[in-house]
Amino acid sequence: MIASGIATRPTWECVHFGTLLEGRKEIELCRERGFCAIRVDLTGIQEKSGLLSKIASAMNFPDYFGMNWDALIDCLRDLSWLNPKGVLVVLENSKELWLQPMLAGSLIEVWLLCAEFWAQDGVPFHLGFTWDGHYT
Repeated sequence: MIASGIATRPTWECVHFGTLLEGRKEIELCRERGFCAIRVDLTGIQEKSGLLSKIASAMNFPDYFGMNWDALIDCLRDLSWLNPKGVLVVLENSKELWLQPMLAGSLIEVWLLCAEFWAQDGVPFHLGFTWDGHYT
């Protein structure tokens, strides 16, 4: 379950799981606080290139984004084009991604590195995996 309001503060608990409804409620709450809160629909995404492309598009990454994990780290640590007070990215329909441990694990590793980076400035930085039905 995505605890209401969790994405509004910097914390090492920065990767969350929940239903589509919980994710959308958290996005709304974060947007009310002026955060960059983004929904990314991962329906049918089963490989790294599709995942990175969806994230890059949703977050308006610059054209120089290199479509690899290092480039994802670079862009997530920059975000100067968004000037965020906080960041929440909710990956909707992400159960297929979650069932691929290497891909999901790499994304989580990247996210944790970036969350640590942003926490130094007190900026919340969160990632949610959501899908319909039971998520535990």
